Amino acid sequence: MPAALSVGVSYSDYWRMTVGEIIAVIDFAAEKMRNEMQNRERNAAFIAYYSGVFSRVKTIPRSLQAAFPSLFGRTDDGQIKADNTAESERAMEAWFARFNSGRR
Repeated sequence: MPAALSVGVSYSDYWRMTVGEIIAVIDFAAEKMRNEMQNRERNAAFIAYYSGVFSRVKTIPRSLQAAFPSLFGRTDDGQIKADNTAESERAMEAWFARFNSGRR
């Protein structure tokens, strides 16, 4: 009950809802909080990276994703994580496009 009340379900609504509805509301609120945290982390990384770029630091990674790989579904060495199939497919399509652009 405290979890449902903390995400905005009123006391009277709580007693009229089914267990499935309560769980769905709590899951939705948890997913929303995770997304907000991820967006805050990415915004902080963006600010940090471009502060370095505009400060003309001598050495800086070539991209935001290279500077903060874990925020963008990559490992510390910049490789795509094994469970991130969508990113793997995009990378392979980009590679194929680069490869095929040189062929006639």
